[in-house]
Amino acid sequence: TKKFQNDPDIINLYAFSLRKNNNFEKSEKQYKIALDIDPKHKGALEYLGELYVATNRIDLAKELSATTKELSPTLLS
Repeated sequence: TKKFQNDPDIINLYAFSLRKNNNFEKSEKQYKIALDIDPKHKGALEYLGELYVATNRIDLAKELSATTKELSPTLLS
């Protein structure tokens, strides 16, 4: 809803539910919206990486993993 359109947590959860229902294209768009709002959103970064793995885009997952580790070194340790 419009009430939550600028809340990266809500958008991330929505994207998560889309991904779990195999709606990868729409899910990816939502994760990117969440990251546009908060580029350091750990949940969106992690789940977008999982989406990349699920859609066999390992190169993007590795790239995102490196970025995530740079932002939060202990997140992926």
